Amino acid sequence: MEAKRLFFAYRLPRASAIRTGEGKCEVGFRSENAFLIHKYDKNSEGCSILAENEFPVLELGKFAERDLKVASDFSYPVATDRETHRKNVETVKAAIKRGDFQKAIVWKTIVFHQKVDVSVTFMNLCEAYPDAYIYCFSDPEGGIWMGACPEVLLKTDGDGVYSMSLAGTRPALSTEDWDYKNMEEQGIVTRYIVEQFHKNGFSPEISDTETLQAGPVEHLCTWIRSPRGGKSNSELLSFACRLSPTPAVAGSDTRKDAEEREYYSGFSGPVNSDGEISLFVNLRIMKIYSDHFVLYSGGGITSLSNPEEEWEETERKAATLLSLIKRK
Repeated sequence: MEAKRLFFAYRLPRASAIRTGEGKCEVGFRSENAFLIHKYDKNSEGCSILAENEFPVLELGKFAERDLKVASDFSYPVATDRETHRKNVETVKAAIKRGDFQKAIVWKTIVFHQKVDVSVTFMNLCEAYPDAYIYCFSDPEGGIWMGACPEVLLKTDGDGVYSMSLAGTRPALSTEDWDYKNMEEQGIVTRYIVEQFHKNGFSPEISDTETLQAGPVEHLCTWIRSPRGGKSNSELLSFACRLSPTPAVAGSDTRKDAEEREYYSGFSGPVNSDGEISLFVNLRIMKIYSDHFVLYSGGGITSLSNPEEEWEETERKAATLLSLIKRK
């Protein structure tokens, strides 16, 4: 895999520039001038796509065609139906009530038997979501991943290190107060991130919690910040691997679905030539094959979750991508 050539394209939140790159893929994380990708599986090794050659964003489709994987009955997920999703939510709720864990994630796949225009879809996402991280990269094992996500895993800014607790979901522009279920869900994530900062030698400060809109939904958002404390980029990247996955995407249970998730709810992002790190969670994401595409969408389940409301939440989240996908 070290010699395989892959590509990436991304646009950071509130930035105007789209960055692209193509080059060799190496196992492990480079500490500068690379695009980093990591699966959901905590035990997997991350990869660095080296930024050897930039290319015009309009040529994104050309590189995608090179790296697209031919779909087969064995290479893409089966779509999750509503009844299966309901049963999964009820199973998790029962386990929570037994005291097995506090929170879990139930996610689903939505499968479309159509081709995707990668270049046009990427530009549509950039235009529609200026406050999100827009990303696209090829998979060392075949296929293309693309998404639009607001959730920061780890970011440096001068002498500061940041992470984001983003959880709780409801329709955008809701006027009522947040309910207890969503506040409880977000509190679990915040406590986990703060604890990880302390365990890894940081001195975290916690912001006030605010509402953050992300397309057709909005979330509770809390920022966690700490001085860098002289830590090297290599140390910070190791910390990112320990921090991920947070309960926002993993819950607090130990169900073994890492292989099925692949890069969904893992993380990705650039380490630029100045060593600045910008890593985001791979959410609002789809995997693109040569003649299929698969959307991934999930939600946090607590003892107060309503299965029908959870299904509708996953539908709203998927709508972020679905309305902007240019199909061939």
